[in-house]
Amino acid sequence: MGYYTSYGIDVFVKDKDNKIHSVNEDTSKRLIGYLRLINECAKHAFNDNGEYIDALKWYDHEEHLKLFSSGYPEYVFLLKGAGEEPGDMWQKYFYNGRVQYIPVKLVFDEFDMRKLR
Repeated sequence: MGYYTSYGIDVFVKDKDNKIHSVNEDTSKRLIGYLRLINECAKHAFNDNGEYIDALKWYDHEEHLKLFSSGYPEYVFLLKGAGEEPGDMWQKYFYNGRVQYIPVKLVFDEFDMRKLR
């Protein structure tokens, strides 16, 4: 059976102040296209634009992206995931073989009497 997750990916470049900025479309397509060429799961998860294609079981995505990002130390890769369970959404930033995991935070606004209709 397994657990299916939907994936998308974006590519950024880091500046000297450690801020990230989107790369041009050609660079993004080239890098994502190469990742899809060398990784069977990435090939089925998203297209060359990084947009979702199909949900799949890609349990070792973190290992794959850490390795891939280590080959492109000037770029930051943002992998976005949405699992089968409600609220299972996350983002992972990969940079030079390292990863930062950011789970979704669901936050409700405070009660406000003025908003009652």
